[in-house]
Amino acid sequence: MGRRITDVRVGGRPLDPARRYKATGWASLGEASGPPAWDVVAAHLRSVGHVRLEPAPARPRRLECQRESAPEEDPMLVALIAAILAAVAPAEAAHLTEQPKKHKVVYHLNEPSVDKARFVLGNIQNHIDGVGGMKNVEAIELVVHGPALRNFLTKDMNADIKRALDELKSQGVGFEACGNTMKAFSITLEQLPPGTKPLPQGGVVRVMELQEQGYVYIRP
Repeated sequence: MGRRITDVRVGGRPLDPARRYKATGWASLGEASGPPAWDVVAAHLRSVGHVRLEPAPARPRRLECQRESAPEEDPMLVALIAAILAAVAPAEAAHLTEQPKKHKVVYHLNEPSVDKARFVLGNIQNHIDGVGGMKNVEAIELVVHGPALRNFLTKDMNADIKRALDELKSQGVGFEACGNTMKAFSITLEQLPPGTKPLPQGGVVRVMELQEQGYVYIRP
């Protein structure tokens, strides 16, 4: 900080004083149309594929951005690459060892389609897999109400839905049925999968309660 940038290179080559280069920075030098500079640089870094910083043993430092099998000359000059790496690099997921966190999630399903039920159950499994398994999950609850509940009647439940639900329940996912829907459709607890938790207060009230307890709300 506080010193001029020197020995800036493009495509591994020093700047040519006889050439004109396209450059971006954080400070605006005048009004101009187009996307913000940080968006331009972020898009360029994504297209590059990888970024390498090569510190020299002493100042001046060498700042370089290269592309695999890139053309000999790259028209884009990334002057402040180190300052924006944090903005374009993927954020560390909260479930990683470096940032351990137990997730609490409520999934909400009320659409009548069998395909939708399969889709939501698949989302939940992908969610569990994506955070590294149930060891990184404090609780996941699936709250079902309205016409969607009919898809979970054990008498004629779709085989894919039954298989997916059984797998999720075996991992500890909670399955909860709206009590108001059960009354409206004359559904008894015995007609629903074993382990179903009835919600006498109603499905939407349960969703509210869980959100107030810090659960993340997801309605695919």
